[in-house]
Amino acid sequence: FLGLGALFRERYNLARLLWWRNHIVICGLGKQGLLLAKSLREQGHRVVVIDNEHGNAYGDEFRFRDIILLHGNAQDLFVLRRAAAHRARFLFALTGNDGQNAEIAMQSRATIGDGATQLTCFVHILDLELCRFLREREVESVQSSPVKVEYFCIYETGARNLLDRHPFIDPAEPNKDAAPHIVVVGPGRFGSSLILQAARAWRNAGGNPKRKMRVTIVDRSGAERLERLRSRFPQINSVSDFDVIPLDTLAPDFSRGAFLFDINGTISASAIYICFDDEGA
Repeated sequence: FLGLGALFRERYNLARLLWWRNHIVICGLGKQGLLLAKSLREQGHRVVVIDNEHGNAYGDEFRFRDIILLHGNAQDLFVLRRAAAHRARFLFALTGNDGQNAEIAMQSRATIGDGATQLTCFVHILDLELCRFLREREVESVQSSPVKVEYFCIYETGARNLLDRHPFIDPAEPNKDAAPHIVVVGPGRFGSSLILQAARAWRNAGGNPKRKMRVTIVDRSGAERLERLRSRFPQINSVSDFDVIPLDTLAPDFSRGAFLFDINGTISASAIYICFDDEGA
């Protein structure tokens, strides 16, 4: 009975998709895809999720939310057509693999015929440098296809939003004499993006090689992470001076927090950003 019910439900959903237009297709059911699907459905959008895992635990939850879950590889043109991607309004590629996401974007263009509804494809690219390269190539290329591709990195966007909401530069006195000092604890992907966005914000606020902001990185492997960041984005050196404190968050010295204080016993940091990828940490 359970098997027949699952088969009937799949056939029923495919029949519904024959009539759907201007819906939203999400490729990849990780944490990002799950949150996005729920949020869009709560806003009243019709949502189709494509995932390659047949034993996904969210199937029952999606059924009660009226979100259609299709099993298959979103890089497959046949699977995209089953999800009616050629009649969708938006498509999100969130598989967690940059190569797969880029391939889904290319396949989405192949699903669209002349005169079809305009489709916007949002492609998540984890690698910041690759994301910017693909973004520039997309702007430079002239496409006759009605598919518009937008490349984005959630760490870049998240870091920009965090600094907008919690700035380290005093909005009332952006050009005051003292350069800012920020502390970044745990510079993983998000922390690295935060440092880049902070350097850009400080440069726009008047930072220069003679007036650099101070960045203190607290992480056990902070030196290696900083070296990688500097080699890939050397422009940050023109507006930033770096201090690296190689501490493990479980170490007693980290718990004492002595690295936050100067010789006068005061905290000079304008802001402290805790950026571990692990929320529990």
